[in-house]
Amino acid sequence: MNENVDIIICTHKDFTPIVTNKIYKIGDSRQLKKNFKICGILDDIELSEFYMFLYIYEHFIIKDYIGFCHYRRYFEFIDDVPNMDELFKEYDAVARTPINFEMTIKEQYASCHNIEDLFLLGDIIKDLYPNYYNAYIDFLNGHLLIPCNMFIMKKEDFLKYMAMLKELMKEYFWRWGINCEQKITENKEKYLKTKYPSDTIDYQKRIFSFIFERFTSFYILSTFKKIKFYDVKITENKYNVKGEGLI
Repeated sequence: MNENVDIIICTHKDFTPIVTNKIYKIGDSRQLKKNFKICGILDDIELSEFYMFLYIYEHFIIKDYIGFCHYRRYFEFIDDVPNMDELFKEYDAVARTPINFEMTIKEQYASCHNIEDLFLLGDIIKDLYPNYYNAYIDFLNGHLLIPCNMFIMKKEDFLKYMAMLKELMKEYFWRWGINCEQKITENKEKYLKTKYPSDTIDYQKRIFSFIFERFTSFYILSTFKKIKFYDVKITENKYNVKGEGLI
């Protein structure tokens, strides 16, 4: 059972997995950096999980289903992985249980980051994928966010998602730039907020991971009609904040 699925555990450090099921494969970004860079300089420092997504998309032999979790975040089923053939008879995708914010997605992003960056993503979607633009605006004005880039998709759906993501990334890098630390440093008044960790350059220079986390959430919510949600088992609260997660 489930010989046709891989779930990649994204990591950038040594850790002890809490899972033993053979469907889990460790994706260690440290092993890729010598030979794999985005735009010649970007890796997991700026892109977080998207660095691994791009590598898997371009270099990995993908089975019928492909999923992602993290060295410190796992789907609640842990080793008791559902039969994907059976699950996908009823559902179109698997994802982490969404957060339902009291504020809108737009307001939540503005409270943690530079809202202009989120609007830039909208401009690019409008230019490259105009059929998605109204749904994107509805997403920004809504309250649901699927955080942390955790999902399981059919192979063909993952390839479609990644093809769109890659095009958006290329255009985003062209318009925004790729020197994250310099951009944040030169625009501290727009990026640095009052609460940890949003008040640090090291956190804010992960701008691309924050932006494309929103895109991934938008894409899943707007593309798939029936999604199976699972809660998450967190093994480490990295920032020691309530509601730990990528914000």
